[in-house]
Amino acid sequence: MNKKGKKLLPNAVTKSELVSMYLKNKMSEATIKKAVNTIIEAKIKELEKCEYTIGMHTVPPDILEEFVAIYGLPVGFYIEDD
Repeated sequence: MNKKGKKLLPNAVTKSELVSMYLKNKMSEATIKKAVNTIIEAKIKELEKCEYTIGMHTVPPDILEEFVAIYGLPVGFYIEDD
């Protein structure tokens, strides 16, 4: 922990971890899962040789980054300044 008791946002998480993190932001589990799956679906359509699937359990760094850009940081987390 750092930055006044907040946790560093990890580079990648599981969908379950993402749900746990964002429930504190008053988002429902269904909303969180639908949102991340929508981002994954868009990435699959965008990239010709994409290894992502909707059924994947891990949320890779690029998907997590896009999710955070859209929905903001989860309560209690910070991003490391480069």
